[in-house]
Amino acid sequence: GLKYGKWIQHWGDPLSGDISSALIYPQSYIKRVEKNIIKNADKVVYVSPFTAEVQKRNYPEFAEKLHFVPLACDQPTEQCPVISTTENGKLSAVYLGDYSSHIRNIMPLYNAVSKMKNIRLTIAGGTDLVLSNTDNITILPRVKQDKVKELESNASVIISVGNLSGTQIPGKLYYAASTQKTILVTVDGDNKEEMFKYLNSFNRFDVCSNTENSIKESLECILASGDKKFSTPARLLPKNVANDILA
Repeated sequence: GLKYGKWIQHWGDPLSGDISSALIYPQSYIKRVEKNIIKNADKVVYVSPFTAEVQKRNYPEFAEKLHFVPLACDQPTEQCPVISTTENGKLSAVYLGDYSSHIRNIMPLYNAVSKMKNIRLTIAGGTDLVLSNTDNITILPRVKQDKVKELESNASVIISVGNLSGTQIPGKLYYAASTQKTILVTVDGDNKEEMFKYLNSFNRFDVCSNTENSIKESLECILASGDKKFSTPARLLPKNVANDILA
């Protein structure tokens, strides 16, 4: 019964194919509900190009109005200081987010850093795993947003671990793109090669496979490269993302 000039739907995750969903309904029912939601929209926007392509195949009759626009970064913070090392001389890295073992595999990161004495890593988030603190890895449960910001502000490297399956891309890598932090993204699961190409197209992220050796090599390269100055990709600026959605 709502009156509107144009109905634009913005989907962070699809209703069908969402690997983090705990819905008990069969996919056939979920797709029917999803189809009924999107069919009357003038434009439907997904935040992953891979999700948009899958949805076009799922609903070919609506393909022309299904689009991809990336998430916007936080407001640019180019003045944010670069933090190279912690008090004890180790490069500080954080992984902040849930990591249930059926959604993403944190173990390659954990194992890689545990063998690197010049990296200090903090992992904070909900999980079904039981990980132990080590000399250079601190394990925390899910923390409040103000603690997340504190941990991020004191780190040089923000790490995002890719999902084991599905088409979704963790939103945190977009949000952090405006910071003066190195963002390491590990790629796993479906669309691996395409994911590499897509993420590298921003010329902002360090991208590697979600394997112990690949992560270790990437962190060593980050260590060797020293301080860097990062530029925010224009396509992720809030104004440009909003214009793309409204186009």
